[in-house]
Amino acid sequence: MKNQNYSLIEVAFSGAQTTITRGLIRPDLPDIFLLQNAGKSPPGCARSSGSSLGLHTEILLPVNGNRSINRKIKSKKIYFNIMKKQIFILVILVVAVFANVTNSFGQMTNGSGPQALTCSTGPLAPLAGVPYNYAATVLPATGDFQWWATKDFNFISTGVNNFATNGLGVGTGLKAASINYGVKGGATNAANVSITWPSATLVATTVGSPTFVVVQNDAISPNCANNLKVYQIFPKNGFTVDIKNMDQSKVTQPYSTAYSFCASNIASATYVVGTGIVTDYGISVLYFEVVAANFTDGYTPSFKVTGLASGQTVTSLQLSVSNTFAPTIPTVKTGIEYKPVAALTIDPAVTNTGFGVSVYVKLTIANGTHENTVVAGDNISLAVDGINNAGQSAVLNTNCDLPSAYSDVATQTINPRPAVTAVAATGTFVTN
Repeated sequence: MKNQNYSLIEVAFSGAQTTITRGLIRPDLPDIFLLQNAGKSPPGCARSSGSSLGLHTEILLPVNGNRSINRKIKSKKIYFNIMKKQIFILVILVVAVFANVTNSFGQMTNGSGPQALTCSTGPLAPLAGVPYNYAATVLPATGDFQWWATKDFNFISTGVNNFATNGLGVGTGLKAASINYGVKGGATNAANVSITWPSATLVATTVGSPTFVVVQNDAISPNCANNLKVYQIFPKNGFTVDIKNMDQSKVTQPYSTAYSFCASNIASATYVVGTGIVTDYGISVLYFEVVAANFTDGYTPSFKVTGLASGQTVTSLQLSVSNTFAPTIPTVKTGIEYKPVAALTIDPAVTNTGFGVSVYVKLTIANGTHENTVVAGDNISLAVDGINNAGQSAVLNTNCDLPSAYSDVATQTINPRPAVTAVAATGTFVTN
């Protein structure tokens, strides 16, 4: 390096401002242009600490006869900027797609109510998504109240309670709470508090990891001192899914009500040489309402279709949060189960899922070569199950300890079309 000769050249870079940068060309490497960095180099060379260049990066750029270095650098810079923009746009698109999987289809709101849950529940055996009132009586009936929930065992240490350090907050352990939650005294002072528990907190509440609701009362003069009491909760999994028939006008029917409708008209009938009459018996569309209750955030429903005759197939099973079915949410079939590609979420305006939130099902069946002339018609059943976002399976309405395992079923009958038979004196029909 010490014996190399260098030619100093200047290169103009294009950018927000035009600047002049100097570099070196070595005689033995005429096609290489060196941009130097700061650092020690042999005395007299441009990289010397005494050099005025003080550049921080050494770049080897080929010099190609009639093509200027400026053009090459500018071209590379433009290409790099384009790539950065493309990557940025791609990231934005990916984020937008995932963010709008649910938003583009809407969120579940109240529809029909769920079937009654017969297991015992209440403030100390709470269900997720349901507001509960926790209260205490204090004598004398004065003082500053403070209510909070916690999983910490040490409620007061060195005279200070654990709300500030280990209290659960809305969004961090609670789904919702009244305005006096966690507040000591003041304008919202009250001997009670409202708390709505999320599914995740209740799932995480066990014998070894309990959850508590604490009330502290600080007396006001002339009364003395303070006192603290604790409730312990023992949650119930009351997450349920129920299904109801809807008629052809998309009006929901009462639970367990039978519903029937007419078979579709023939879509096509064609004579095929060597085969006979090929008939397409059209499609039949069935509608259902599924009601989920006692959970928070979201859940993934799953469906099974039974009762199809030979020749019938399921064309699609679509969901919607609107009973107008606009827009629809596609499902994917795995084995014999149909599920949406993402969990269904709850509209933030819903404050009590104990009243149920609904999703509507549109089941399209291609009748194909199935004629449906038997008096009983076609009995098509749709069974539903579900798992909420906290990993809880739906349970029986009559027993919160037993999973439902597709026990919720609705059946619709497709009434038969006329049976037409040939008269012997005339002869036989062309076969199908």
